Amino acid sequence: MAIACEQVQAKTTPPKPYTEASLISDMRSVAKYVQDPKLKAVLKETSGIGTAATQAETIETLKRRSFIRVDKKAIRPTELGCQVIDSIPQEMTDPGVTAAWEDALGMIAKGKYAPALFMKGIDAVVERWLGMIRSSA
Repeated sequence: MAIACEQVQAKTTPPKPYTEASLISDMRSVAKYVQDPKLKAVLKETSGIGTAATQAETIETLKRRSFIRVDKKAIRPTELGCQVIDSIPQEMTDPGVTAAWEDALGMIAKGKYAPALFMKGIDAVVERWLGMIRSSA
């Protein structure tokens, strides 16, 4: 049995950089990046990350704090922004975490979950993340 193989040299192209409009669009449709069906449904129900009122302000805050800059409409991370990205735990950037928290908040609103229990869980997660950040510094 003979097997043929051919080597092909090709270049990949990076994804197009975000613009403010495309970033807001992805914040609203972030569910497409989540695999878990329950968490995906939560993000679809809550309109993604943030609200229409906070999404644009979040981008403005990132610019004011020099984490990003806009160059010919393209959003680019600054050196400081890259340092922050490199230092935070991957879990902090997972939209599934946002979905899980939104789900818990919905259960609190329905009286099915104790706020104190939710806050205890948040405290534990944040402490763990801070420990990870400190140990990587």
